[in-house]
Amino acid sequence: MLVFWSRETRWVFGVGLLLLVVLVGIVAVQAVSDPSDAAAFGAVIAAALLGGRIPAIVAGLEGGFSSLQTSLLIMTINTAWLCLTFPVFVALHRKAADSAWLKRLQERAQRQVRSVSALGCWGLAFFVWLPFPLTGALIGAVIGIFMNLSVRRVVTVVVASMWLGVIMWTFGFDVFMSFSGPVGKAVCYAVAIGCIVYSLLGAGRRGPEAPEGSS
Repeated sequence: MLVFWSRETRWVFGVGLLLLVVLVGIVAVQAVSDPSDAAAFGAVIAAALLGGRIPAIVAGLEGGFSSLQTSLLIMTINTAWLCLTFPVFVALHRKAADSAWLKRLQERAQRQVRSVSALGCWGLAFFVWLPFPLTGALIGAVIGIFMNLSVRRVVTVVVASMWLGVIMWTFGFDVFMSFSGPVGKAVCYAVAIGCIVYSLLGAGRRGPEAPEGSS
């Protein structure tokens, strides 16, 4: 498949591999030095992949990480996921490959293209900034391709807005949970569980592919 990748998508995939190595290294080091921290890291990663940013934020904050640590971890996870999967989509899309995964992404993105493209790059940035299960960085990047943006511009807009969203929503959840007490925590847990259930049910309706959160 690499023969179908442009220079732009190759370097994006390379960044994804590097971030994946970083994540594996962090978990491995924590597993040796402090197994409880390794379990907390694993919980954040699992929550991010299953339900998106909101479950990952709640898992990180409740796992004992600070807002900054939680933000950095989620940003790394989401960026790695985007950089590893987006080049594959671009390659399959340009090749017009017959892939269930490709068709699913295209269908989900096409439902949002009209409303997002009305505001151009600002609309795309706002879409990715939202922390909900259907507004992830990968879907945003696919929408950017359908908006005829270059790969470089798509990655720049999506990554910048995703990072900003992760930071703002993480610190916002931290403040809310700190000041609202047990009731606020219960609300955050309910929302996080709802995101995971929604993503899993959606994956079940679409078929056997792994669920994709909002990362």
